[in-house]
Amino acid sequence: MKSRPPARLVAVLGGVLLSFPALAQAAPEAGHCDTIALEQALAAAQRQVATLQVANQALSSANQALTAEAQRLRAEPRAAQATIDSFVSRLFGQPADGNVAAAARAAALAELTVARVSTPGDHRLRLAQRSFEQGELAMRRQEPGRAIHEFRETYEMAVRIQGERQRPPAPHVKKSD
Repeated sequence: MKSRPPARLVAVLGGVLLSFPALAQAAPEAGHCDTIALEQALAAAQRQVATLQVANQALSSANQALTAEAQRLRAEPRAAQATIDSFVSRLFGQPADGNVAAAARAAALAELTVARVSTPGDHRLRLAQRSFEQGELAMRRQEPGRAIHEFRETYEMAVRIQGERQRPPAPHVKKSD
């Protein structure tokens, strides 16, 4: 004698059968069950689960990237405030610190990059690059005053190189006999 499944299980299975039409077609009728349709439905469900797992992993990665970016953005105002405080202290006669040197480095690097692009063959670029490297060395040695001096040299050389490149050539004057 066969026992009947509990009514709750039948209701849940009935809901599953309605979500997958192939399962609904394979429902047992008078003790007969088509396993091919059930296997196909199971394979389809497994593919869907695999697809959802991949999507979940992609969303998790994106969430981690966004969390890291949010932390970086939260830290940015604090770093900017520290740089502003360093400049104000410098204005009031305090010695330069690493924040001021880092700002000078950024400005020098930007001008040096533009000079390299606008006049790649200029021999003075080597001098400017050497000065920039000396500034970085001074920063590593915790000598912000020396670093600022070297970065200022780099900046000024790069601006001069660019300025001369942008000037029109002097007109040639013919001598009249």
